[in-house]
Amino acid sequence: MRAALYAAAAAAGFLVSGCQTAKVTLLNNEDGKSVGAVAVLDPKTGGERGVVSAADLEARTGGHKIKPRKSKRGGFAELFGFMPKPAFEGSLEFITGTTTITEESKLSLADLLDLWKRDRSISDIEIIGYADSTGDPESNKLLAQQRADAVRDFLANEGFEFTAENSEVIGRGDIEALKKNGPGVADPEYRKVTVVIR
Repeated sequence: MRAALYAAAAAAGFLVSGCQTAKVTLLNNEDGKSVGAVAVLDPKTGGERGVVSAADLEARTGGHKIKPRKSKRGGFAELFGFMPKPAFEGSLEFITGTTTITEESKLSLADLLDLWKRDRSISDIEIIGYADSTGDPESNKLLAQQRADAVRDFLANEGFEFTAENSEVIGRGDIEALKKNGPGVADPEYRKVTVVIR
């Protein structure tokens, strides 16, 4: 929806400023699919002149009606190739009390590696460790950090280059589990590491 709001703001700015003709173009959202829509209104009557509701279309706002058409090369169309890719989010589960990943989560780890091998232009990676609420909070926080570190070390061994600027690796312990379950609950949902790659 951000793209639609951006275009709406741009269109409103053009119309309010009294320009005779402006150009409205929608860009894809981060998911690469949805774009929202922009209605172009007549600044005098408030009547709708037309709607732009697909990406890579442009419409001139002059005249009584607007007719969206495919964007030509150049102008706003040049921006389309530079929209950010959607973030990859993965969750890796661990065996109770250990830094050993479950067999099921090895598939998610393989997907993560495959993503990186296909596109090495990754600019940011976030690795956050968690624990369930069994055990004391300090031990859980330490275990969560060890899990996050284990995932980082594995990825580093596969060729990821971690720097202070492109990565964050932290252990949050049982904080999320305590919010939902309270203390002393062995919930596998919280024995995990989440990985977000942008």
